[in-house]
Amino acid sequence: MLALLVFLFCWSNAILIFGLATAIVIHFASLVVLLLRFPGGILALRTSRLATFIARRWARVRVEEESLKLLRSLDPLARRVYAVEPHGAKTIGMALTLGAPGTESTPAALANNCVVVAHWILFLVPFVAQLFVLSGVVCSRPNYFLYRALDRGLSFAVCPSGLEGKLAALTRPTDDPTHHRIIHVVPRYHRLGFCSLATRMKAKLVPVLSLQENTAVSNWLFGLLAFTPKHAEMLVRVGTPIDTAGYNHEIKEDMQMLAAKYYEALKELARPDYHVLLE
Repeated sequence: MLALLVFLFCWSNAILIFGLATAIVIHFASLVVLLLRFPGGILALRTSRLATFIARRWARVRVEEESLKLLRSLDPLARRVYAVEPHGAKTIGMALTLGAPGTESTPAALANNCVVVAHWILFLVPFVAQLFVLSGVVCSRPNYFLYRALDRGLSFAVCPSGLEGKLAALTRPTDDPTHHRIIHVVPRYHRLGFCSLATRMKAKLVPVLSLQENTAVSNWLFGLLAFTPKHAEMLVRVGTPIDTAGYNHEIKEDMQMLAAKYYEALKELARPDYHVLLE
């Protein structure tokens, strides 16, 4: 009897381990296939009513009128790096605005030529990862998939602060009521991949600032937990594209100067009614 119990215990555990291993293999294999087959996502999904509904009812990202005029004046086929700060509840908003048309925020001609770069941790979540890939989101690691999308002449949108910025946004205490117009940005001068890629692509660097990100993060998290998404609007400003010509991506000082120019552009975007605080 004891031998039978040991056998059943080991057999059940073996089946469980085999099932988990199979699920993991299927998950990552499907991501690789989708990233190879659809490096820019599926346009039909990005323009679908579902994407539009989520963008309007959940993320509520809206580009200011002056910024929208600037976007409409840009050549849709030219390469750009849309560097968006601060990093809060941004992945969904970016994927459904800068990376997708039909949200009444980004001109379709620009969005059709843009992918969104997301941290590799996002791609560990089953089903969510596949949905984002089909919506035009590219994994930041390994670089092969990002380079493959760029080889197609696509622009991309990214949050330069990365995971550090995300963690800072989630752990940051609520702003004092008298300082609610401060926008916290986490600069990462030690990791300037977004500047390097822009110079290597000969693409212009476009500063993008979300004005109400701090409020939007708390409302978005509360709505997610309560299964009743808040209609927290994230107002966005877009700055004049920064020319990267004359900068060498192999020279660290050049990248630091380009990054400093970008962060100064963010501060200028915030004026006069907001203030960007570099943490």
